[in-house]
Amino acid sequence: MYSNLANANRGNMDDVERHKRIADIQREMMMVEADLKKFINEKTMLEAEKRKIKKDIDSLRMNMQEKERNIRVSDQNINIKHAEIMRLKKLLNVL
Repeated sequence: MYSNLANANRGNMDDVERHKRIADIQREMMMVEADLKKFINEKTMLEAEKRKIKKDIDSLRMNMQEKERNIRVSDQNINIKHAEIMRLKKLLNVL
C-alpha cells in the first residue's frame, strides 16, 4: 500500500514537472516569436528605407541630367555670344 502511494505521489510529481516544462517551453516560444516579429518589422522598415533611397537616387539622377542639359545649353549660348562679340569687334575695327 505504501509503495502504491509513493508511486502515485511520484506520478503527480512527474505530472507537475511535465506541466512546468510545458510552461517553460511555451514561454520560450513566445519570446522567440516576439524576437521574430521584431526582426520582421526591422526588415520591413529597412526595405521601405531602401525603396525611398532608390526613389531619391532616381530623382537625383533626373535632376543631374537636367542640370547637364542646362550646362550644355549655357555653353552653346556662351559660344554664340563670344562669336557675336568677335563679329561686333571686327565690325568696329572696320569702321
